[in-house]
Formats: sequence, C-alpha cells, structure tokens
Amino acid sequence: MSPNPTPALRHVLLVDDEHAFVDALRLYLRRRGWTVTASHSPQEALAQLERHGDIAVVVTDVRLAAQDGLELARRIVRDCTGGRAVAVVVVTGHGELATGVSADPVPGPPVLRKPLGMPCFLETLEAALARAHDAGRTAEGPAPAPAMAGCAAHGKDRC
Repeated sequence: MSPNPTPALRHVLLVDDEHAFVDALRLYLRRRGWTVTASHSPQEALAQLERHGDIAVVVTDVRLAAQDGLELARRIVRDCTGGRAVAVVVVTGHGELATGVSADPVPGPPVLRKPLGMPCFLETLEAALARAHDAGRTAEGPAPAPAMAGCAAHGKDRC
C-alpha cells in the first residue's frame, strides 16, 4: 500500500441527489488535495466514469431518486471500470444498512452512515484509494473491505 499516492490518483466521484451534501463534500475534499467530480444521478455517474479515466474512488448514496445506489455500486464494480481498479464507498442516512441488519448488499465496499464524521470519512477514502491503487497493480483485483467502515484512528464503530 502506498501511503501517499500521487495527486493524479486522488480523483473521487461523488454521487448523491442531495446537492448541498455534494457541495459540502466537494469543498472539504478539494481543500485536502482531492480532485472531485460530482453527479446527481446514476446515469450521470456512469457517464462521468467513462469521461474521466482517472477516477479511483466512487462515493454513492444508497437512496437516489433515479436508481438504487447499491445497484450503481454493483454495476461499477462489475461492469463500468474499463479494466481499471475503482473503489466504491457507500453512504446512507438509513441505519439499517449500516448496522448490518440487512443482508450484505454489495460485498466489499465500506458503508458509512450520514451524517459523516469528516476525519473518519477522509480515512475511509484514503483506504479505498489505497485498495484501488493496489488492485491496479495486482491481477487478483480489489482487496476486500469491511461491510461497515469504522474509524480505526478514533476507535468508533462508525464515522
């Protein structure tokens, strides 16, 4: 795992139909050196993935107006990365998914609950970026991630 991937690899795609949420995350991440692309629908997100070949991490909400965010995550992992490694992080305001009450919807991607704790969110993105970077250098594909992300640095079970 590379502790400081090159800035060109720090490109995240935010997918959420809540414009204010996306705007706040975009500002936060840009101030920390990330390149941020945003979309407000799954269709737009898929087009952005095709347009920007350097996107390494996709952060998607579970509930989107046009399509289920989990289906978008599955599709990205299964079909839409063009042979490159793209990590997915899922966010939700609905606790049943994040607490593991429901079945494992998308094996691998971390699930974070809203409201997001920014230090933990950034830690999760960095870990996802490292997984994508490492997967791009191996034939085995992405390393598995926990079904629910916590904040190891802060000893919390959620961000």
